Amino acid sequence: MAAKAYLLCNVLKFSQEEFIAPIQESLLEYEGEPEIQIKLARTDFFNGFDQFVCHHDFKVKVYGKAFNKYFNYYFLPLDFYLFYNRDLRLALLSVKSKIGLDFIDNLNKYKRHELVPIEIDFEYILPRITEMTGVWISKINHNNLKTAGYFGHHVNKSKEFEEAVKEGTVSSAQIKYISPLTQEEHTIGISKKGTITLYDTFNQIEDELEIVLSVYNNIIKKPAI
Repeated sequence: MAAKAYLLCNVLKFSQEEFIAPIQESLLEYEGEPEIQIKLARTDFFNGFDQFVCHHDFKVKVYGKAFNKYFNYYFLPLDFYLFYNRDLRLALLSVKSKIGLDFIDNLNKYKRHELVPIEIDFEYILPRITEMTGVWISKINHNNLKTAGYFGHHVNKSKEFEEAVKEGTVSSAQIKYISPLTQEEHTIGISKKGTITLYDTFNQIEDELEIVLSVYNNIIKKPAI
């Protein structure tokens, strides 16, 4: 099974009503724009999170020709779940970062929702990680090296990693995480853009959400000021 990604978002505004755009707007005004849809599928799906079905026509920029016409892009139709907890003001989008961020940018334009991706503060979470097996460093201030990846058990304790962090920024990390609930070890990816990636196979979505929320609460989330 392929890796499963969840994009974390703080929620400032969220409409529970079904929303489709641009179909419910002016078709002529928005002709050629991607279609977005969000619809409630199930209330209290898991621990106070409602489940929504989302559709997004993701714009893929590529040059090509079809039916004797040239094009610079096409829309890739995608469907995925969004989980929203009203009390926590937290949303989890079950989709890759690039697609999720584009979906949010377009959805927020219609003023019915306002989702803000949670940017990961690696300086805060690194001391909270027990074992890191992979890390990617970007924005390295070096003439011949701008990005670098380091791998191995407890790679975050290596001298190479410590030197790289001084010159660059951690963009993503792969860690070993033991679930407090099941005591099972899982391989987890965390990106600066706010995505938690699950590399293990789970029996059901509820199990995935349990791990994602556990990682968020125990490693990523900062205490309230």
